[in-house]
Amino acid sequence: SALPDYEIRGNQIYRTVSHPDGWSALPDYEIRGNQIYRTVSHSNGWSGLPDYEIRGNQIYRTVSHTNGWSGLPDYEIR
Repeated sequence: SALPDYEIRGNQIYRTVSHPDGWSALPDYEIRGNQIYRTVSHSNGWSGLPDYEIRGNQIYRTVSHTNGWSGLPDYEIR
C-alpha cells in the first residue's frame, strides 16, 4: 500500500488511520534495540518474545511471530 500502516513515535509503534484495523491511540509495538515487541495494547496481547527484527530499513518476522519466521521483509521503513 502507498499509505503507511504504522507510525513510529520514539520507541513505540502506533497504527495509523490507513491501517486495516483502524487507528489506535495506544501503541501496538515497542522497539528495543533492533527488535520489536508487542505491547499490552496489541490486539493479540503482550509478548516477551520479539515479533519482528529491524535490519536496515526493513522489518522481518522472527521465529516467535504468530505467523512464523519469514526470510522476506513484511515492512519497509520510509
